[in-house]
Amino acid sequence: MAKKTATKTKKKVLRPPAKKSSRKPRKAGKAKPAPPTKTAKSAKNNGDWAFNLIETAPYLVSLCRDGCITYLNKTGMRWLGLRSAKKTIGQRFADFVHPEDRHILSGNIKNLSDADSLMELRLVRGKSKIIHTEMTLQKLAGASKKAFMVQAHDITERKEDEERILFQANYDELTGLPNRSLFLDRLNQMLANASRNGTNVGVMFIDLDGFKLVNDTLGHDVGDLLLQETAERLKKCVRNTDTVSRLGGDEFTVLMPNLHDPRDAPLVANRILESVSTPFHLKGSDSFVSASIGITVYPEDAEAAGDLLRNADSAMYQAKEKGKANFQFFTDDLNREMKERLILKNGLIKAMEKEEMALFYQPKQDLESGAITGVEALMRWNSAELGMVSPARFIPVLQETGMMVEFGEWAVRSACLQHRAWLDAGLPPIRIAVNLSARQLREISFVSVFERALKEIGIGPESLEIEITESLLMTDARNTVTAIEELHDLGIRVAMDDFGTGYSSLSVLKQFPIDSIKIDQTFIADITTNADDAEIIRAIVTIGKTLNKTVVAEGVETQEQVDILCEYGCDQIQGYFFCPPMPAEELTEFLLEKTAADQ
Repeated sequence: MAKKTATKTKKKVLRPPAKKSSRKPRKAGKAKPAPPTKTAKSAKNNGDWAFNLIETAPYLVSLCRDGCITYLNKTGMRWLGLRSAKKTIGQRFADFVHPEDRHILSGNIKNLSDADSLMELRLVRGKSKIIHTEMTLQKLAGASKKAFMVQAHDITERKEDEERILFQANYDELTGLPNRSLFLDRLNQMLANASRNGTNVGVMFIDLDGFKLVNDTLGHDVGDLLLQETAERLKKCVRNTDTVSRLGGDEFTVLMPNLHDPRDAPLVANRILESVSTPFHLKGSDSFVSASIGITVYPEDAEAAGDLLRNADSAMYQAKEKGKANFQFFTDDLNREMKERLILKNGLIKAMEKEEMALFYQPKQDLESGAITGVEALMRWNSAELGMVSPARFIPVLQETGMMVEFGEWAVRSACLQHRAWLDAGLPPIRIAVNLSARQLREISFVSVFERALKEIGIGPESLEIEITESLLMTDARNTVTAIEELHDLGIRVAMDDFGTGYSSLSVLKQFPIDSIKIDQTFIADITTNADDAEIIRAIVTIGKTLNKTVVAEGVETQEQVDILCEYGCDQIQGYFFCPPMPAEELTEFLLEKTAADQ
């Protein structure tokens, strides 16, 4: 074998006969005291060995100049999904680095010195494959900083292990929600931010009622599915800035940073109660549970994370004692307020059936002629248990619970019936204004309520007017415009209430079919003492006249206010100076007396 190898080597060396003799002197001049053929052979074999070692290395090796690849070994080609070495040459190495990590690479290249630079970077293969690497940059000897060698070792498995360990330490494995440890960490961060910014933080403690029965009767696998579904439902009930956590078992928490008003928390709590009470369809069976919720607020109830959690837990047990499927505040004052709202809600449910609701009417007077131009219908509740309840107390409850739609329809029909009764009593036609809420405007049957009432009671659309606040007009404007335009097309007048309190009054007047504007009573109250309010009213009247709108001043209580409004050219007034809100019977007598006096 040795002879054959030597013979082959000799033949290979002697192949070009003409030029070998001319090149020999140059090789001999450079070589050390050793036979020229052995020196050439040794150098070549050593080079092949080093090249093969780099080319077949299990880690990425690349040479770069000016940020571009001049060489990439086989492992690097495989990692990056490249097939052609020729096409790889000249590509920017940074293009294969994750976009979020490129600043790390560029910073290390910029600061590259004789010492190696070590970093962790993610390489990207195609559009989705991520390779976590531990990468070393080495300046090439005798070259500028722009020439360097890259060596990268795959640490993807190690990073995945670290992420798995980190996830297990901070997240619930079943639901993927933050666990108790991460919950407390985030709570402490929120408390620190709230302390600096002077804001509130709400904490909810949620326990599932009836979960044990489901778990015991249908099996733990169904119980696990119920917990997973509960987690998804809870996440849909909160804001993006809130945190839903699972403490263990069937206990969940919700963190609510930047809580402007503690009374906002029930809005979230009610969504959760409604969501959880919806049946769970699991493995062909319907499972029913509910939620008991305790609420506490920083800094009113406590300032430490542990104390807040205990307070919320305590409030949750109060909710269970109250019959489950409800929420309770830890603070006594807020609990009393929420209890009052619950009493109001329960009372309102039966108010219509008990005929406790009534409409009071407040007339509007023309400033020039003194004639009554119409009346505004105002909802009143005379509860058998609570007595006469202020609209400021029960109207928000109607809006929150959605009962405003039903009560609004009752108000429209009652107003139409009253108009018919006044006509039958021999009074001239008196237009009745009815206030509308945003909830009513969103109802598909909204317009048909008016059409049906007018037709059944036999009065014309000119007998009605709708009053809508400026802020309401700016909410869901597209649907609101459609609904109001349909009513206006029927012949029902449209009035904008509380004009001047919003931020887009002029654009609203242009966008909506408005017939009259009502100046908010907060401006009228100070018209005689506040020059700014007086000028605002003068400007509103001028705008109304220019746009051919009827201008009505609300809350007029003194002759001095009336005199100024007359001077400014206001059309109508409404307020205690002329007439307070009255029940239908009393107002009927007032109208009959005034009609007789005018004649």
